[in-house]
Amino acid sequence: MTKETKSRPRGHLYVFGIVGVLSVAAGGWFFRMVLFSEKHLKAEVEALRTVGASADAEGCVSAVLEWYGRCEALKSLCDTGVTRLMVACLDAKEPRDECATYAGQGAKAQYGYKECMARGVTKANKKACGEAYMAIDHVCTRKSKNTAPRGEVGG
Repeated sequence: MTKETKSRPRGHLYVFGIVGVLSVAAGGWFFRMVLFSEKHLKAEVEALRTVGASADAEGCVSAVLEWYGRCEALKSLCDTGVTRLMVACLDAKEPRDECATYAGQGAKAQYGYKECMARGVTKANKKACGEAYMAIDHVCTRKSKNTAPRGEVGG
């Protein structure tokens, strides 16, 4: 055997090393963003509870859509945060007089569509608007049945 046949190229080890380092760096960045996002959402839950103490359901929708437009968290957490913030806003005021209007509306396939279109929602926040109206239905239906919320909202 000659010296050339004994030595093996080690390029694949460098590739695995670089991929490993990049994976750890990306994981660290993502973990940091999740922590920042959760901190951001917790602060917004408190702010929406303050708004909800004096706002009606439509005021809560307006506040949540305004927040959604400037949400600094990860997009997926902003999307799931709509319901969380709506529940916090709506639960801040007892009793909800307007619930007689909203309770049970969520069973309709187009519930919230007309209201969202009247608000002039864009394609970017159409889903958030629909989720906000579904949260109104959820909270009002729960309150009409006098049941407690499932778990703590806003952690």
